[in-house]
Amino acid sequence: MAGFTLPVSGTLGIQADAAPAFYLDSDFTAGSVKAYVKSAPVGADLVFTIYAGATVWLSLTIPAGSTSVAATQAQIDGAATIPANANVRLAITAVGTTFPGADLSVFVYS
Repeated sequence: MAGFTLPVSGTLGIQADAAPAFYLDSDFTAGSVKAYVKSAPVGADLVFTIYAGATVWLSLTIPAGSTSVAATQAQIDGAATIPANANVRLAITAVGTTFPGADLSVFVYS
C-alpha cells in the first residue's frame, strides 16, 4: 500500500499545525485512514482534522481511553482527492482533559 504518515511526537495539545508540512507530488485518493496514539487520551476525546490546503479533508476522533480510530467507508467515500502540491496538514482540535494523549500517528493509505 502506498500512502503517507502524519506524526506528532510527545504529549499532545490543541494546535493548528501539529505535524510537519507535507506536500504530495501527484493527486492522491485515499483508500483508508487510521490513527494511533501510544498513550490514550483520558477525560475527553482526542479530535483531529486533516486539511488539504485550507480545506477540511477529514476529521476523526479517538475516544477517551482508546488508542486508535479508523475512518469509516462513508468518511473515505466523502473525502475528496487531495490535489498535487496541496499543503497537507494536521490540526488537533480537542484533547483529553485529565491526560491529553501522546505520540499520535495518522496513516493515510491509497
